[in-house]
Amino acid sequence: MGNFRQQLIAQIIPTVVVLGVLFAAVFLLGFEIDRRVRSLNFERKTISDNLNALNSFASLESQFSRVRLSLPLLENSLPRRDELIDFRKEMERLAGENKLDFGFSFGGETPPAASEAGRISFVINGKGDEDKVLNFLRSAEDSRFLVNFLSINLSRSEAGVFAITIGGEVFFR
Repeated sequence: MGNFRQQLIAQIIPTVVVLGVLFAAVFLLGFEIDRRVRSLNFERKTISDNLNALNSFASLESQFSRVRLSLPLLENSLPRRDELIDFRKEMERLAGENKLDFGFSFGGETPPAASEAGRISFVINGKGDEDKVLNFLRSAEDSRFLVNFLSINLSRSEAGVFAITIGGEVFFR
């Protein structure tokens, strides 16, 4: 019996060892497969993100080529800095047409940058009838100069005369 037991143990031990090695190999192989799947998913996401970025770039490049044709027209629509003296004259003319008392002053200047137009701040003061003041404001907005009104202060005196103060900036190239 002792001999049978020894033979049985001698046959079972190699089988258990082989099964243990196989289980360990399957376990380690499972970890390796999981690691590679995560790596592939990361690479797939990276490729997808790069493809989206490439598509966006191609779209932007297509849009830029269409805009490029209009760029000189846009640049020429802004006056040169030295032409801004005409802005004051234009505002004065509009005030005269609307029979307003008129005051004007230029302020600080921001020179043009590669991607931005230059601008000069200004203040306009005027007095007159309500409809004339509002007509002046509309005319100033519609002038050939690109302006940005930053503040508009409108007040009425007891005599019914309206006073307007406009703070803004006019753009140039």
